[in-house]
Amino acid sequence: MYKNAKTLYYRTVLEVIRIVEKLILHLFLFYGNGQLKQFC
Repeated sequence: MYKNAKTLYYRTVLEVIRIVEKLILHLFLFYGNGQLKQFC
């Protein structure tokens, strides 16, 4: 029981980290494109 709960917790944390990384990457690319358009 405890072992399964721990595994599930780690899996959930990894999923959240992956989602956050995608969001940060998209925001960074969007911000970078905005900055490039300002300078061009």
